[in-house]
Amino acid sequence: MSKLTEAVEAKLAADGVTATAAAKSVGLSLPSFRAVLKGKSVPNARGLKKYAQLLGISNEEAAALVGGEGEKPRRGRKASKGKAKKAGKPGRKAGKGKAKKAGKPGRKAGKKSVAGSGVAAVLSLLSQAEDILGDDLAVAVHGLGKSQRATIEMIVKSLG
Repeated sequence: MSKLTEAVEAKLAADGVTATAAAKSVGLSLPSFRAVLKGKSVPNARGLKKYAQLLGISNEEAAALVGGEGEKPRRGRKASKGKAKKAGKPGRKAGKGKAKKAGKPGRKAGKKSVAGSGVAAVLSLLSQAEDILGDDLAVAVHGLGKSQRATIEMIVKSLG
């Protein structure tokens, strides 16, 4: 049990205050407050200031209760239980997150808007598709296999 946990428990007992009331009075969430009381986590720097306020001691004294003399408190990570965890969001591999892109939300970087030059490209593609669909031979060849299309291509080239 850490010295901070012992000090907080003693303060709660001396004042006759519940953990819920104590956490609320200094602006700590009840789950994180209980985790510190159970020794499952160590408060981060901002939370440590709130524990110092609760105990009526200086920030340095609170830091000493967490990390011992001269050590800095751990920054919001749960107390170590064996393997060291990688930093980052839980469930994600390091370096696999999406990078934020500049521009409007929901748009991919580098894509032109449909309202700009993209309209001309779409119209061009529609025109080409219309020409192909108007060609009975092209429509008939579309459903054939690769070797059959190659044979027809050779015949057409020999006619031209």
